[in-house]
Amino acid sequence: MSQAITSPLALCLALLTAWCVVGFAGLVRPMSIAFVGRTLFPLGALCGAALAIVACGGEVGGVRLLSPRTVNMIFQPQAHGVDLVLQLPLKMGLGYGLPEPAVAPFIPQRRICFWGGWGGSMVLVDVDRRMTFAYMMNKMAPGIVGGPNVAALATCFYEIVGM
Repeated sequence: MSQAITSPLALCLALLTAWCVVGFAGLVRPMSIAFVGRTLFPLGALCGAALAIVACGGEVGGVRLLSPRTVNMIFQPQAHGVDLVLQLPLKMGLGYGLPEPAVAPFIPQRRICFWGGWGGSMVLVDVDRRMTFAYMMNKMAPGIVGGPNVAALATCFYEIVGM
């Protein structure tokens, strides 16, 4: 018998259980708090933790690895239009994609950078909130830049932490 899902957190946990996520770093803050779903190898958690450097303004654990100027440069658009390889409209910053509603409407329009991969994986780096979100699956799904699974999880994630 199924039970009703009554909260965004319950929805996220149900989705994680149903999809047997390879790795999901829910929150990586300066204290390195991370939640890793059922996994053999937490790729999402590792990716989220690595990108905490950007999320935390270039400094993690008292060690500065990137200057604030370099982090700010990520959010200066370098290109905006249809990508010739992916054939999708993208806005590109320095090394990362920037929010583009036509491709990823679930990404809030602020200082967030991202990248995804074939099969549905995606990493979001939210500099204003100093956190990362990473999803990597153990079974490829449709999607070049994210996909339906990551869209549902990211939507749930931002409902929990507040848009």
